[in-house]
Amino acid sequence: SADVASPFMRCGRYVDNNGVAVNPDFFDPGTEDRDFGIADHAPFESKGGSREQFDLLFAELELQKKDLLLFVFGFENDTKGELEHLEILHKEYVAPGGSAIGRIMMLSWPSQGLLKYNDEIRREGKLGAFFKNLFRSGKPVDENLSDAAITGRVFAVWMLKLQHYMQKRYAQAAPGVYRPRLNLITQSMANHVLRFTAAEITRLNKKETVKGLFENILLTSPDIRNNIFETDENFRDAAAFAKKTWLVFSPQDPTLSIGDKIYPYTDPKSGIKKQRLGKTGPDTDIGLPPNLFKVCVQQHDIRSKLSDYNHRYFEFNSTVIQLYRSIFSGTAV
Repeated sequence: SADVASPFMRCGRYVDNNGVAVNPDFFDPGTEDRDFGIADHAPFESKGGSREQFDLLFAELELQKKDLLLFVFGFENDTKGELEHLEILHKEYVAPGGSAIGRIMMLSWPSQGLLKYNDEIRREGKLGAFFKNLFRSGKPVDENLSDAAITGRVFAVWMLKLQHYMQKRYAQAAPGVYRPRLNLITQSMANHVLRFTAAEITRLNKKETVKGLFENILLTSPDIRNNIFETDENFRDAAAFAKKTWLVFSPQDPTLSIGDKIYPYTDPKSGIKKQRLGKTGPDTDIGLPPNLFKVCVQQHDIRSKLSDYNHRYFEFNSTVIQLYRSIFSGTAV
């Protein structure tokens, strides 16, 4: 990941074994098509272009008659960590015979930080890139300047471009051409990115445009406060980006205890400290999106807080992996 979030989106492919992106493509959400269309050229590259990248991707999926999985990872993933995610996701959701997923697309964003989770380090101000705009001596500042916010706004424009591209491609497609379904996993702190994405979609007055764009969104182990659906209308509206949105949480997720320290939040009305959505589920069922399905994962092999095993159960827990496969195939009850 980069050290600082960029207003530009780069789209490219990893080459097997060496992790090098080829045919990269940039677009600037501030200058490209006002209707959020896909440019035919690459403003900063000698070859490639947004259209070429999407043409290659969807041609492959049509041929395979398979679907796309879009993945957004959580806190502290460098390039090595990103490739590890891709390797595991491919192994579990692409490689198995009969899998509904044909390709994985990952949003790379600057989530990597140097934060050591204790008050002394926070007081000293030794924070990573993701947190430096959120904290000064442990006190929150304007989160709209954070890397998650910048990434979320760019991701919103990319989402609109994807919708524009698919609408045009399949309006002109020959009868019988397979239209790939889109699935999105937002893991842990990636749900903050989604929150800012939803806010940008609202600001652009494009909620109806992206409604139902995804077949499924899986809010996985979300490192965000558990009353977010009550207090953040934009995050609640994000559920409508998909036909079905799944909230997957686990009481046995020790990593999210760290999130309580990073993002402490006390309800101003009740004075009650709120916990993480990915650990307790929603604070109340009242007013939840009508297309939201709750999944509580009970884990028995509990490891340390420093281990991601109980936080990345969609990659390591065989029962959860089977559930996700059934969601992608449309057979989940």
